[in-house]
Amino acid sequence: MPIRTVNTFIADPQPIFVDGLTNNLKQYPGFRVTGWAHSLTEAKRKFPRGKTDLLLMEISLPRPAHGIELIKYSLAACPGCKIAVLSATYDSNVIYQAHQAGVHVYLLKENGFPEIIRVLETLMAGGKPQVSPKVEDLLQRRLNEDRNSMDNKLGQRELEILRLVAQGASDMEIASELNLTTQTVRHTNHCILRKFGVNNRTKAVIVALRNNLI
Repeated sequence: MPIRTVNTFIADPQPIFVDGLTNNLKQYPGFRVTGWAHSLTEAKRKFPRGKTDLLLMEISLPRPAHGIELIKYSLAACPGCKIAVLSATYDSNVIYQAHQAGVHVYLLKENGFPEIIRVLETLMAGGKPQVSPKVEDLLQRRLNEDRNSMDNKLGQRELEILRLVAQGASDMEIASELNLTTQTVRHTNHCILRKFGVNNRTKAVIVALRNNLI
């Protein structure tokens, strides 16, 4: 069981499913449902900022893009909140987008409720929950595709500079280390940002780390 009461907010477009999930969670004293919503708009309006430990959500609200937006919104509104997707959707692109947005675990509704509770308890206790092999396989395949694509995007020099950026090196320090001019380093960093589709170096490093490029 969780070591403390887990304040849980549910977001799912199906009222019947929300009712069933709420009733099931009542059987586990470690979880307390503090609210629910059936759409992205309603979730944003009702989400208890700073008072939620766990957001348990369907990714399609009713479209996956709405779920991705809710993940980002919730992490900004409540940085310490854990987010678990409980969905009937197991499309590799959707799972990947949820992963990139910052979801902590992606579960399938086809899993039995005791298994879902076990994963949630592990997550809330600070452990690394074991996800469905189906989800893990889809995510890893998508990550590998993304990594191969990014490997092709970045040259060896760009990877070297990005590794040094990740270590906190300045443009001048990178130039000295690689025997380049600072102008070349700045230009290369600009190319990396453009290829990754991000607007600063921190985000570029995050993308590279998530895809095991550095």
